[in-house]
Amino acid sequence: MEPESRSSTIKNIPRLAAQHLLDGFCLELLDGDSNMINLDWVKEVLRELVSLIGRLKRERIFVLSVMGVQSSGKSTLLNTMFGVQMRTSVGQCTRGVNMQLLAVEGRPEYDYILLLDTEGTRSPEHHGLPGSEKRDNQMATLSILLADATIVVTPGENDAAIKEILPIVLMAYQGSKLAEDNGGRLSSRMFFV
Repeated sequence: MEPESRSSTIKNIPRLAAQHLLDGFCLELLDGDSNMINLDWVKEVLRELVSLIGRLKRERIFVLSVMGVQSSGKSTLLNTMFGVQMRTSVGQCTRGVNMQLLAVEGRPEYDYILLLDTEGTRSPEHHGLPGSEKRDNQMATLSILLADATIVVTPGENDAAIKEILPIVLMAYQGSKLAEDNGGRLSSRMFFV
């Protein structure tokens, strides 16, 4: 492939990823291996997404996330509620945070729902490793603060992990630019199931 055509192909990748989202497929927001978000990549994909859906009309997007401990049924819940096909199994399935865009009809408040399926906290794969608590806290913070609403899946009576993580999320929120913009009020609604 010639360098010029290769360069134009590379420049087109964010647009292809945005189209991938519009077509109903998942896209990784937070890399599950590195526990990092490539902000430049995400910004370009979202810019292309706005460009693609903005052609039709001014679209509104409702962001819904799900969080909870590993194997608590987060992906299964999204599959059941929205008819999507997030990966599920007995052990760890979701790595990082995956997003999926769904078109919605008949809702005057929004035209799309952006689902954020997060990796479960307290996973045996990371338990006892350096930084595992930090990873859980980051996952929960991202899940709650990016969303208009968050479904917190609690496994029966054993919700100690959630009780430990939620105060950390609120501490991260305090004093942030987001808190300042919202008058100190958390804008994400939380539903415990």
